[in-house]
Amino acid sequence: MSFYRAPAVPKRTGYNLVITALPLREVWNDENETVATEREADLNEGEIRDLLRLGPVQFVVAETAAPPQWVPVAEAFDFWKSEIRPHLADPAEESFDLTAFPDEYCYLATRWQWDGTEPLVVLRTFH
Repeated sequence: MSFYRAPAVPKRTGYNLVITALPLREVWNDENETVATEREADLNEGEIRDLLRLGPVQFVVAETAAPPQWVPVAEAFDFWKSEIRPHLADPAEESFDLTAFPDEYCYLATRWQWDGTEPLVVLRTFH
């Protein structure tokens, strides 16, 4: 049995674009400008830790029915410790149990190619 997955195309509601499906085909900013269209790699905890050791990281939280939530770069490390790390699923696993995560939600992290100075990591939300 196969399931149809709608393309992850943003939908305009008022002045903001919202995510209609995951995974994303593109990443856009608060001005609705596309800033990334190519995924590089799924990331595990160790790989995100390595990126943070090298310097600031730009995290973006992606959840359906909401615009992308850009985490201020200055808050990236604290956001990693308090929010991402306890909720990060391993991309190598075929499936995951949401009840194993605090508050029964998790993230899958993907690095994207873009023109920004910091690595861009998009966090797909599952709940």
